[in-house]
Amino acid sequence: MLIQLKLIVTALLSVSLLGKVLVAGQWLAILVLSAGVAAVQSSFVSSSGGGGGFGDSFNPGIGIPAVLLSSVTSGMAGVYNERNVKVDRCCLFFCCLMLFGLFFGL
Repeated sequence: MLIQLKLIVTALLSVSLLGKVLVAGQWLAILVLSAGVAAVQSSFVSSSGGGGGFGDSFNPGIGIPAVLLSSVTSGMAGVYNERNVKVDRCCLFFCCLMLFGLFFGL
């Protein structure tokens, strides 16, 4: 359910890093979409026994920060790539090559 924060984080990063302007209707659409998907996922989790298939091995102390980190890094990667392609006019192949070198120390 928390993975739906990725939509909101991406919107916030787009506004702050790319200077995009979202009107109230767009913010409302993002929130309604996030709430709707979270409601569907929560009903799926409750119908599958409450654990979502995890059983007793799910640890919220690790799972929640991992999902939050996933949301932030995914949103940041999308906004970063959009900035490189649209603002810096960087070729997508070279942008991916730079990211590969960044993460694998080339």
